[in-house]
Amino acid sequence: MCDFRINFDCEKVLELAQRYIVENEGNEDETVRDSTVQKLVDDVKRNRFLTRNQFLDVCAWKTKRSKSRCKENGEELIKEVSLIAFSTPNEELRIGIWTLLHGVGMPTASVFLHWFHPTDKYPILDVRALESLSLKEPRTYNYGFWDRYTRECRRLATEYKVDMRTLDRALWQWSAERSSR
Repeated sequence: MCDFRINFDCEKVLELAQRYIVENEGNEDETVRDSTVQKLVDDVKRNRFLTRNQFLDVCAWKTKRSKSRCKENGEELIKEVSLIAFSTPNEELRIGIWTLLHGVGMPTASVFLHWFHPTDKYPILDVRALESLSLKEPRTYNYGFWDRYTRECRRLATEYKVDMRTLDRALWQWSAERSSR
């Protein structure tokens, strides 16, 4: 069982999220920043699927380590996976189907739901966010862990009266600042 405990005061959420924007936008040392993915949101939500190029852009945003594996996926498979993920009411299928794609584990799968799911709000599963919630990265991710994490982040976003993107940025930023000290 997970014992979530946020490592900063709720009053700091907006401040941390703002520092994320200021310090990370345009910084491409590790990943392509939010603005690249944000440009895709309207098209993907309208079409209810991702193209291969969109898929590769989002994978690069999350991590460059899996780039060659992600390129192994074909256009049609990516389209079908994303159509199912964005239309099914089944939460386990919604996250799990992404992992059928080469180079996609639960952390990357969570990115697709975070940015593009048309109705529900999802956090990004990331070691920095886990650290901010007093959790260590598990050896393997499973649906139960992801589901508890998602529910806790939704609870926090509601409690702190922020959207999921703001909460995600704050969680990431707190850990980044802690590790840079």
